[in-house]
Amino acid sequence: MSELKYKEGDKFLVEVEITDVDIPSAIHPYRIMVELDESNFWVAQEELDKLQKVDKLQVPQRVVDFIKANFLSSNTFMDFIEAVQAYIVPDYIEDYLFNCESREQKERQKALAILFADGIEAVEVIKEKKYKVSLKANGQKLIRYSDKDTWFQFESDSIVPEPYYTKSELDKAGFGGVFDNPMFEVEVIDG
Repeated sequence: MSELKYKEGDKFLVEVEITDVDIPSAIHPYRIMVELDESNFWVAQEELDKLQKVDKLQVPQRVVDFIKANFLSSNTFMDFIEAVQAYIVPDYIEDYLFNCESREQKERQKALAILFADGIEAVEVIKEKKYKVSLKANGQKLIRYSDKDTWFQFESDSIVPEPYYTKSELDKAGFGGVFDNPMFEVEVIDG
């Protein structure tokens, strides 16, 4: 006779979702659905406190916007992965996916898989501030070119449609000091 794999007292993480909320004075104000068997029942605050709340994984707005514009409507997650492997995505997508610790990299990949599988509502979209940087002396804008050799330079007229960058992009390129330097004008750009 084979032995059982599990024993009394083993604990498992079961996903539940709050599907309804009653008045706060009710003894069991939360209606939950257990994903395992789709059973529904009302529970008290104390019972929910014993469970670990699962937060949505976060994805920066810029990454969501790119994926939404180029992949979500007609392509699959695998199409996106192939584009990343072929280096036909913007640098900020590669930075988001690969310029982080191994554990964080797995979380980010998981977040994108959830984004593709369940839609934008399934992740938390992080709004990042973008900055336009120019020289005060002559108004030339800081521009990043897409090739790997010329990251940034200043120009008066640029063909770059959006010369706006996040703080992390500026830091990575060695321009983190523009925020405290009186030679530069830094303008915050909404969304």
